[in-house]
Amino acid sequence: MTPHDYSDLDALTLAALLKAGDISVREAHEAAVAATAKANSAFNFALVLQQDQDPQPALQDGPLAGVPTLIKDINGHLAGYPIRFGSRLYNGVTSPSSTHVGLGIARAGMDVIGVSSAPEFSLEGHTHNRLTGDVRNPWAPDCSPGGSSGGAAAAVASGAVPVAHGSDIAGSIRVPAAWCGCVGLKPSRGRVSSGPGRDEGGFGLASNMFLTRTVRDCAAALDALSHPFPGDPFAIPVPERGFLALVQRGEPLPPLRIAVSGPGSMGLAVEAETLATLDAIAALLEKLGHRVEAIADPLDGIDSLVALTDVWLAGFADQSDAVAGSLGRRIDETTFGPVALAAYEHSKRLDLRRFLGAVDHLNRSRRRIGTVLEPYDIWLSPVTAAPAPRIVDLPPPATEFRDHVERGMAPAFQHTIAQNILGTPAISLPLAWHSDGRPIGLQLSARPGREDLLLRLAVLLEQRRPWPLRAPEPLA
Repeated sequence: MTPHDYSDLDALTLAALLKAGDISVREAHEAAVAATAKANSAFNFALVLQQDQDPQPALQDGPLAGVPTLIKDINGHLAGYPIRFGSRLYNGVTSPSSTHVGLGIARAGMDVIGVSSAPEFSLEGHTHNRLTGDVRNPWAPDCSPGGSSGGAAAAVASGAVPVAHGSDIAGSIRVPAAWCGCVGLKPSRGRVSSGPGRDEGGFGLASNMFLTRTVRDCAAALDALSHPFPGDPFAIPVPERGFLALVQRGEPLPPLRIAVSGPGSMGLAVEAETLATLDAIAALLEKLGHRVEAIADPLDGIDSLVALTDVWLAGFADQSDAVAGSLGRRIDETTFGPVALAAYEHSKRLDLRRFLGAVDHLNRSRRRIGTVLEPYDIWLSPVTAAPAPRIVDLPPPATEFRDHVERGMAPAFQHTIAQNILGTPAISLPLAWHSDGRPIGLQLSARPGREDLLLRLAVLLEQRRPWPLRAPEPLA
């Protein structure tokens, strides 16, 4: 198998070839390593590549057994793999144990060939850190791949791996998926275990999943990760035969009531071609028999993003001080970049009153948004106000965290934080391409626990508006 042949396959096609014996796990592994090394030289998405490591044997004969993948440098840790959180503070550290996400990846028998880059502590909407530099978008190498799962998205879009682990606390799976032309699902709160070191990631705001090329790969990846562990705070029932089987059955959807919103609530105008794509998909859904109604975005704007980041950063300074002390390092410009330093100082100012106020704000926001969306089965919206921006046009790093929230986070996450606050599933689909070649992603979200409905609708749109499995290869 050549690296080019390998890069043209989605995960389930590759797994089927492996299961049939048409190719060996070793052949797939070597093709993946070669393809990843070439793509990484162009797009810089990897923190580390395990090029000399033998593929791991599958713990079970699952649908993704033998499929090469990358784990994100945030939350998906496997014992013995590097762990940096995009920060020089963690230089030289390896993970002493596996998270439940890492155990799910191992149980599925996936071949982890490396770790993808993430911005420092996932604090930015663009993937850059002082360990590896800028990650570049395979569809437009001068543009951002988004963040914080931009390394994962660039790897999938480039053909390096068919699926890659990501995480999402404000839109960090969906934004990179939209900007890199991938499929990106944020699961329901509690669908994927955040253990064993914590009950819920980011106090329930964060989720783990994979970025993929196809909806069926997304369903298979969700099956791999949606296994409850003893002691989880709660577990959501899965379809009896799993999400992949549900998607493959192809049963017709009942008529759905679908809300559509275009403009966001943070004052960032949605550009014309993104709005035109939204209108076209809304019209298609109506033609397919669904009831489509326009609504105003129910988020209360920047105030909820501020509250989300206050909850997110609670304890960040204390944890950073503890790590620095254990490693004999200091928290300063030698270990942290400017955004992480701003977040650290912000975290030190977060007292109990402010934290509880932020929790209360998110609760009130969740109740209000949930009331608006209660009549609807699906909410359709943009993922971002515009396709991927050029890296040189991104704002310089802020030294005050509130400034970073407004200039560095809101432009990426205006349309995505409501689902983190609600705990609802949401998926980004690459349903159009801008006239200049950049992907345009649209977002579908459903009620809590309804990934089944979301995936079935996503498959229908994939059939009606198919997309390329990867970006064109870079010029030599």
